[in-house]
Amino acid sequence: MVSIPRQHRFIYMLSAWMFVVLFFLILGNNLDIEIFFVLNLIGFLVLVELTTPFNFKPEWKERLKWIVMVGTIGFSYIVIKKVMKIIG
Repeated sequence: MVSIPRQHRFIYMLSAWMFVVLFFLILGNNLDIEIFFVLNLIGFLVLVELTTPFNFKPEWKERLKWIVMVGTIGFSYIVIKKVMKIIG
């Protein structure tokens, strides 16, 4: 049996999560890009934490900090937009 590299496993699990989120959004007739983005960001952050070894950080995991930063900025934008919509 051939072992799957950790990077590929991470990509496969993230892709599966994205398809599950998309499936349930379509099933619930609630296809909204903001909800899709937030749910995928949550799944991404959970996968990053679950797949990071405790004793060292692989090089490819270090590069994910930029994606996390962009996702956090996008999430903040969505929250601010929703709050402004409620207030205004």
